[in-house]
Amino acid sequence: MAAPAPSSRGSAGSRSALRITLIYAVIAALWILLADQWLTGVFRLAFPSWFVPLQTAKDVFAVLVTSALLFILIRQSIARVSSMDRALRESEERYGVVVSAMREGIVLIDALGIVRACNGSAAEMFGSREKEMMFRSFADLCRTAQREDGTPFPWKEFPALKALQSRQPNSGTVIGLKRADSNPIWVSVNCQPLYQAGLAGPYAVLATFNDITESRRTAEALRKSEEEFRQAQKMKAVGRLAGGVAHDFNNLLTIINGQCELLLDRLPGDDPHRRHVQEALRAGERAAGLTRQLLAFSRKQVLAPRVLDVNDVLADLESMLRRLIGENIHLEVVRGEKLWLVKVDAGQIEQVLLNLAVNAQDAMLGGGRLWIRTSNVELATEGKSGLGGAPAGRYVLLEVSDTGHGIDAKTQARIFEPFFTTKGEGKGTGLGLSMVYGFMQQSGGYIAVESAPGQGATFRMFLPCAARLSEEAEATQEPAAEGRGSGTILIVEDEHPIRSVACELLERSGYTVLVAATPSEAVALARHHAGRIDLLLSDVVMPEKSGPELARELLGIRPELAVLFMSGYTHEAIGQHAALRKEGAVLFKPFSREALTRKVREALGRTASPSDASNPFSKKRSTNP
Repeated sequence: MAAPAPSSRGSAGSRSALRITLIYAVIAALWILLADQWLTGVFRLAFPSWFVPLQTAKDVFAVLVTSALLFILIRQSIARVSSMDRALRESEERYGVVVSAMREGIVLIDALGIVRACNGSAAEMFGSREKEMMFRSFADLCRTAQREDGTPFPWKEFPALKALQSRQPNSGTVIGLKRADSNPIWVSVNCQPLYQAGLAGPYAVLATFNDITESRRTAEALRKSEEEFRQAQKMKAVGRLAGGVAHDFNNLLTIINGQCELLLDRLPGDDPHRRHVQEALRAGERAAGLTRQLLAFSRKQVLAPRVLDVNDVLADLESMLRRLIGENIHLEVVRGEKLWLVKVDAGQIEQVLLNLAVNAQDAMLGGGRLWIRTSNVELATEGKSGLGGAPAGRYVLLEVSDTGHGIDAKTQARIFEPFFTTKGEGKGTGLGLSMVYGFMQQSGGYIAVESAPGQGATFRMFLPCAARLSEEAEATQEPAAEGRGSGTILIVEDEHPIRSVACELLERSGYTVLVAATPSEAVALARHHAGRIDLLLSDVVMPEKSGPELARELLGIRPELAVLFMSGYTHEAIGQHAALRKEGAVLFKPFSREALTRKVREALGRTASPSDASNPFSKKRSTNP
């Protein structure tokens, strides 16, 4: 880059010429004055015939001397100017190399708005070449500039023009330069007016352009990551709250539903009050369904995952989906070929599709199109927000898209929260999508939504593919025989109403019941009870110690004891004992009398000795000889 500036060469040349002229004038004046006086005084009277030749010789001598003197002075002056010119050229070359190597774009704009100099970085930013930018109107180069909000950047507000007009530097203006060959690049512009002696205002503006595209992209990615992290933390906190509420609510429903069943037992078959109790019992069962949805969101529901092909689930469900959405909505199912297998709960996959189909139907009241697609995807790197944040790996992608009214960004930020709904009063619980979110999280999957007002919505669910088909055969359970039970059951439950309901339900079913409010009471009963105790029915979470810890202690006292746990779906507590869920040794609240007695019969029929390796609470014997 060769940036023009006020030349010092002309000034140096003028000073040298003036100095030479003055020296010549002084010497010539002295010579003429002194030589003429001497010749006149000596030769004109004494040797009049010599006067003219001597005067001619004097003039020739003067010309020769002054010519020699002028030659010496001019040569010295030219040598000095050449040296200065060479130094200036070297300086300009060094300056050009430095400026050309700078990553910042540099443009020199004169007072008329014409580009007088620029470097390669500036030309690249403007999608041009240095030679093409030279002597062009800078306003013309900036005609595609835009603001941060995407609107055009007017020339009258451009920093270079403002610096010329205000005679003040300005910095930090962010401008988007839209080039024909790529997306806009974002630059931070700094402008400095340049002054020259003798001029009233700046003769030019030096504009520097710093490319901040990558830093903006990084900042935006960081902002999105922070936003996603905050959203994840919020969802985690809401999920923890929802799980706690559901657990406590299940305890209350156990009491309500149990008391309703006991009341029905006491009422004659023709009693008119039975229908009121039955209605209350049905309401309790519906409330239990709501708690299951809450637990799905909080990832505490109990799943029965198995290795399956999502296409098979979709094929079984397709006819039901068509009936559900109605004839005014066209359903198109696109099944990916050779779909990888996934390990999920088939019933929950069906529920996910039903919930999303119902939401799509509500968004397309006047009719529309609904697509359900499956495909294999392999992410090489961690997915962005549009991919649900899924890490690298192999996934089965399940997409549900509609042509509905779309979802705005504000709603998308809360769409998976429990009880959040945009439907009218009485038209939705706000638990459908929270259940979908919880199921995906609990299954190790990821979900993302892409939508905009008036552009429909697409839900993408990434299910991690299973390594292989499960080699374990699913155990089949024969239905338990009906009839009254027998045996002694020790109930350990810290909440008196639940303890009381379970006790009465079991006694009415023919069992002998011992009750304990705390684990220490249960240990005392086990030590001092004279008769046989066939089954321990214990809550999982209790103040003194957990149900599994109590079971281990009681098995040391009574090895023949069978174990059955009660739980309000506290997945964290049960999750440490996967063998219990696998064997079905957990009774989940709220439970009916039928569910209670069935689980008790199953547990009593599965009684194992402490040496039985299948007993999760038995101590392993040493294999050392």
